[in-house]
Amino acid sequence: MDLDVPEVVATCLHTVLTDEPWQDFGFPKRPRYGAWVQRRRAKWRVDLEKTVLQQMLSALTAAYVVSGKISAESISVLAGMYTSNVEVTAALGFSSQEEGARRLKESIQEYAWSSPDQWPQILHTHIRPDLLPDKQLSARLFLGCAHFGTSAKSMIGILKWKTT
Repeated sequence: MDLDVPEVVATCLHTVLTDEPWQDFGFPKRPRYGAWVQRRRAKWRVDLEKTVLQQMLSALTAAYVVSGKISAESISVLAGMYTSNVEVTAALGFSSQEEGARRLKESIQEYAWSSPDQWPQILHTHIRPDLLPDKQLSARLFLGCAHFGTSAKSMIGILKWKTT
């Protein structure tokens, strides 16, 4: 049974904008900074947070596909909806709506077409915690990739069980 695409988009965006998934990755809460502050923060940190955000959104969306709640054919539409607003596209770290839609589609497909057991490794490959200059954050993110990947995998079972 396919859910409504806008409903999936809204649910996934709402989820990544709460503190809990960020806490899975070892952040105390979701990073919240205005544009002025963002320009004064370390570029690697800003880029990292945008990458984590993109990967969370991709994995959660893929959980809907893998659970059968939304069709794989809807991935392009979902990616386009995520980037339909210029401000959201920029907040996700993309230079254009077209680039954002393309990269999100590819990322969602990577998760959806892989075994959910591989999701922690996919997260690690994209987030690359081992390359961070902050070794404490690196260690938290390394564990966070495993924790969030496992949580996203668990979401598949919950979605399959859920009737609506």
